[in-house]
Amino acid sequence: MHTKDARAIGETEQRLYGLAAWAETPYFTARERAALAFTEAVTLLAGEHVPASAYDAVGRGVLRR
Repeated sequence: MHTKDARAIGETEQRLYGLAAWAETPYFTARERAALAFTEAVTLLAGEHVPASAYDAVGRGVLRR
């Protein structure tokens, strides 16, 4: 469902397929990387808190508007 919506607004196949390996690909901006790292940290909380570094990176990315 979400990939269909992403394609409809112009997202490339390359970036959609590279999403699973976002940290190893050159397809994402620093802001997108911060958001992806934060999302990954939040979804992998098996007994730990989200690292402060993830909050810091997301904060820097959001403030760059």
